[in-house]
Parts: sequence; structure tokens; C-alpha cells
Amino acid sequence: MKGSIYVSTEGSIYLSAIALTPARKGVTNTLDLDFAQGGKADFGLRFTGYIEVPSTDVYVFNVESDDGTRLRISGRELILNDGVHGMNAARGEIALEAGWHSFELIYFQGTGGQGLQVTWEGPGFLATPIPKERLRRQ
Repeated sequence: MKGSIYVSTEGSIYLSAIALTPARKGVTNTLDLDFAQGGKADFGLRFTGYIEVPSTDVYVFNVESDDGTRLRISGRELILNDGVHGMNAARGEIALEAGWHSFELIYFQGTGGQGLQVTWEGPGFLATPIPKERLRRQ
């Protein structure tokens, strides 16, 4: 999937600032902070691509973050966990048909601690990180 990193030159950064021009773009195969390459404060990440669901059913997506996150699947906002905060979890569920669906995950880091963990659960499996084979870029 594609990844972009945004760096604030004005101090703090929030989800609304992720519409800015990215400082760097690239390709990653994981939804985590590895793409930030050691960024400490006032940066944001935007991941875009496609996720493949194995069968038609309801899926639950869990995003745990320090600081804010937003997750959209097939254009629908599933999770909005904005603001500066410690590590906390948000979840959303969506009915999806088998096949590929677009997604966008936005994360921002203010100051202090940082973290990002994304899991999903569906028919026949409990919460687990999304396998790399189920993700692809546009």
C-alpha cells in the first residue's frame, strides 16, 4: 500500500493537517509506525490501498493509537479517534462483500508517547493484525 509522511513546520499537527503536501511518499506493507522511520513528534501518516476480505460477512476493525487516527473502508468512515491522547482503542464494524475494498488510515503524532496497532476480526478468526497478503497498493 502507499504511505505518506507529513511533518509540521508550525508545531502541533492534527488529522485536519494531513491534507497538506507530504514531506515523503513511499510504499509499505504494514500498518504501523515503521514507515515514520523514527519520527518523534508533530508528524502524520496516511496509508491508502486495498484490503481483501475472504468472505461476505461483518468485519470488526480495531485501531489502538497514541495520538489520533481515522479509518475509512470503501469510503465509509469507520473509526474517528482524533485528538492528542495516550494509547487508546477505537473499533468499528462494517458488512463487506468478499473481495478488495479501498481503505485509508490516517494517524498523527503530537508529542509524548506514540503508538499504532491495527487489527481486524471476522468469520472464523479473532482480532489479529491484518496479514500483508490481504493488503495491496492502488
